Amino acid sequence: MADDIQNEEAQSNEGFPEIDTFLSAVGDRIQKVREFRGMTRREFGEALGLKGNSAGTGVYAIETSGNATRLDTIYKSAKVLGVTPGFLLDGGELKIEKSSNF
Repeated sequence: MADDIQNEEAQSNEGFPEIDTFLSAVGDRIQKVREFRGMTRREFGEALGLKGNSAGTGVYAIETSGNATRLDTIYKSAKVLGVTPGFLLDGGELKIEKSSNF
């Protein structure tokens, strides 16, 4: 089933190779902010509502393979990380919300 989803995503990106680069950059920004916040992949995944092994592996997929294609995942990630969705999408101005960690 996961292979079917990946095949569908690969087909939907045909003719638009820059999408893979864009999604990879989004995942990279998510990872950098998560690490800055001192969160493990599992902690971040659980904060996103992922359960069990999916908490760590789901975040790994988002961060490394550009599987952050769903806008709701990007918005949830921004909320959990205390940044704007726009920053995760385009790397624009970084506005970090104050948290109890600092």
